[in-house]
Amino acid sequence: MHRYLTIFKWLVSISEGYRGSIVICTLLGLVNITLGWCFVYVCKWAVDIASHTTEGDVKKVLLLLPCIIVGELASSAVSSWISQVRNVKLDNRLKQRVVRHLIDSEWRGIEKYHTGDVVNRIEGDVSSVVSFATDTLPGIFVLMFQLVGSFLLLLWLDATLAWIILCISPLFLLLARIYMRRMHRIIREVRDSDSAIQCQIQENLQYRSVIKTLEQTAATMTRMDRVMDILTGQVRQRARLSILTRLCMNGGFAMGYFLTFGWGVIQIWEGVIGYGTMVAFLQLSARVQRPIADLSKEIPVFVRCFTSAERLMELMALPQEPNEPQPLFAVPDVGIRLSDVSFRYEADGQPQRMVLEHFSFDFTPGSSVAILGETGVGKTTLIRLLLALVRPDYGSVELYSGTVAQPLTAFSRRYFSYVPQGNTLLSGTIRTNLQMGNNEASDEEMYEALHRAAADFVRTLPKGLDTPCGERGGGLSEGQAQRITIARALLRKAPILLLDEATSALDPDTEQKVLDNLLSATDRRLLVLITHRPTAAQRCSQILHLRQ
Repeated sequence: MHRYLTIFKWLVSISEGYRGSIVICTLLGLVNITLGWCFVYVCKWAVDIASHTTEGDVKKVLLLLPCIIVGELASSAVSSWISQVRNVKLDNRLKQRVVRHLIDSEWRGIEKYHTGDVVNRIEGDVSSVVSFATDTLPGIFVLMFQLVGSFLLLLWLDATLAWIILCISPLFLLLARIYMRRMHRIIREVRDSDSAIQCQIQENLQYRSVIKTLEQTAATMTRMDRVMDILTGQVRQRARLSILTRLCMNGGFAMGYFLTFGWGVIQIWEGVIGYGTMVAFLQLSARVQRPIADLSKEIPVFVRCFTSAERLMELMALPQEPNEPQPLFAVPDVGIRLSDVSFRYEADGQPQRMVLEHFSFDFTPGSSVAILGETGVGKTTLIRLLLALVRPDYGSVELYSGTVAQPLTAFSRRYFSYVPQGNTLLSGTIRTNLQMGNNEASDEEMYEALHRAAADFVRTLPKGLDTPCGERGGGLSEGQAQRITIARALLRKAPILLLDEATSALDPDTEQKVLDNLLSATDRRLLVLITHRPTAAQRCSQILHLRQ
């Protein structure tokens, strides 16, 4: 119970800022229900006049019906418009909130989630919880209002019939309890299988060239078939349970209608009621039973939403990076000092071998340091330590300028420009990618940075800086993409430049040209270069060999 209460509070909290529109839509729903009761009464009135049970002008009474219908349609349309606009805004806000939280979370927390799974949660689960918080919860209140009001009206017309109809309700409630227990497990399994399929689709598209060249298309599709077969089986279980429950509910609803109809016929035969009251019986009976049936149908919505909320709350519970502001250095010359640093990764909560052990090094301001070493000795880990993506298990990593030093934290990244290995261009244009380094950069500054990165080819492109880039720099070669990412880093104007295999796709001559431009620049930065090429390393003032 405590778990459900926690989830419910979180669901209510996400609607903050939009509760006014939720209240308006709820009030419009109540107006719609009230107009429905007016419709029932006017129908009874018109039939009683037509059957000469009461006096009145039947034509005038009938004119009230289209007015009521227009009122119902108008209130429903306005509510729908407000709801759709509100929901898309809230959906976008919650997606941004989750993405922002994930970006700011600790690197060692989010790495256990597959990107496809995360995307599946953001796309599917966010929409589910938003719909529940803004539509389902107010809708339940409206249904309860309809149930109570319709019961009271039926009670006013015929107390015996009202209690007979209401006594059928416990059957729905008992069925709902059984349904909820089983459905929660099934829906969780279905959502997890959806995520597994999303993960496979993403990887298959991302590494399609590997799959094609290794001729593994058939085997890959077979693996996808297995996961999809699991999902199909789970959906069958969900469908069987849903159909069985729906049959029971519809059976109960039909039984209630039969009892109402039979009771009304007997009452007319005995002369107790008129035809108008019979019409009111049938309509009010449906308006008593329909909310009960609709509430039962909300059970899978409840389960689906609570499952989605749990999956999102798992992401939102990931620890955030500490990012407390620190005093800024007064001078641009900044260095990094690692003292007796030891670090190891974990897998499934179990510590792995030491990647770095009792490691010390001083990256002095304005120097150039090449880092060499075999695969797996800790070169990329060292970069992660410098960028405060991970923290050492032992020892310290400090940023210093002159005699002033401070611990290296996420706040310290303002001193770094980073070029990771591989193609890291985003979809957009060359301009939008360069602006990630400096939003205020002019065209002249962009072309200057491109020149220093040996990327003058951009000037010759038909659209220049506005040349579109596809996903991962589609339309550009690997070498061109790498040079643009180096230019992006140069625009950042940070005193420390980290290049992680950032020239691996360049030919030796172009690589030497880029390094010469970086090392001869007047705004001399601390340059840290990870490379496998000894010729590139020899251009630096220091070479750091990492060994196991």
